Amino acid sequence: MQMQQVHNLTPPELNQFVTLHYLILKESFLNNFGKNFLAISYQTIVKSPNNICLILKDQGQIIGFLVATLDGDKFNHEVISQNFFPLSKEILKASFKKPQLLIKIILWKLKKPSVKKIKPEVQFILVDPKYQGQGFGRKLIHELEQHLKRMKVPQYRVGTKADNHASNTFYQKLGFKLSYTDNFFGDN
Repeated sequence: MQMQQVHNLTPPELNQFVTLHYLILKESFLNNFGKNFLAISYQTIVKSPNNICLILKDQGQIIGFLVATLDGDKFNHEVISQNFFPLSKEILKASFKKPQLLIKIILWKLKKPSVKKIKPEVQFILVDPKYQGQGFGRKLIHELEQHLKRMKVPQYRVGTKADNHASNTFYQKLGFKLSYTDNFFGDN
């Protein structure tokens, strides 16, 4: 297997990127709103100078990605404010099928945000299950750390569900420590 280097996501790769997110991160809250919701969101995310979107490809196929932001407290606000009407349309369509989604979003928006001391944050990291256990997640994290080092960003945080044992084990092996828990869309 000949691996290409990790590189920044480019607009022509966006559709394949969104498809991988949608197919692999089935339990992701955002997937409830559909592939178009993800496409609209990622179009904004990839264009923002505050975000880092890295992909790993094998033979032309994206097999992993990492999305990070320099300011985790503003990440969602930026995406929503720039796409309010198109995202609202997708949210309403999904909420007709699952009304509890709309309730979760309203509760999330009403919740007083907790301001974090460390702003840079990994939003998503994914490696296709067929390629897991081969060091590709570690490679994506390493490349992120190189980006942040060049930008003189000394620290970053990651978020994961408390019950996601595979993800928590991955981060612990890389030396991360649990520093706090938070509730996001009803999940810890």
